[in-house]
Amino acid sequence: MHKTNVKQRRKSSSAFRTISEVAEHLDVQQHVLRFWESKFTQIQPVKRSGGRRYYRPEDVEVLEIIHNLLHVQGYTIKGAQKIIRGKSKAQITSMNLRPIDKTAQIADTPADQLMHKGHAGNDNGVSQNVGFSEQQRATLKSMLGELKALRAMVQQG
Repeated sequence: MHKTNVKQRRKSSSAFRTISEVAEHLDVQQHVLRFWESKFTQIQPVKRSGGRRYYRPEDVEVLEIIHNLLHVQGYTIKGAQKIIRGKSKAQITSMNLRPIDKTAQIADTPADQLMHKGHAGNDNGVSQNVGFSEQQRATLKSMLGELKALRAMVQQG
């Protein structure tokens, strides 16, 4: 659930947003947004005198998607960059990468898995992503076994 102050509610949907408004909307610190600017070329806020940033509505949409990739889906910066590399803002916002309801995801997740940001190990060392189905986990477990066998073959010969 995003925090919204009275000032934001009165703004038009086409209005530019300050870095503090966007940071509050995404529930991140302002320095995180500045860092993302350095990592994602698609984020280019308008900078006014004194370096004050103003984000267009499409910038905010891209930031929402980046936030979703990094903080909800668990991608690394490099992984998120790979997903949106070479795409325009319009292409990114048209992708099916809309933010999901984090509260719904958390409500169904065991606390011990949340402590590890959505991942939990099991007895055989397979990392289980909370979003994987039983069939996907079984496939991954099988693939892990095959990879271990291949590694043993390479080490022997």
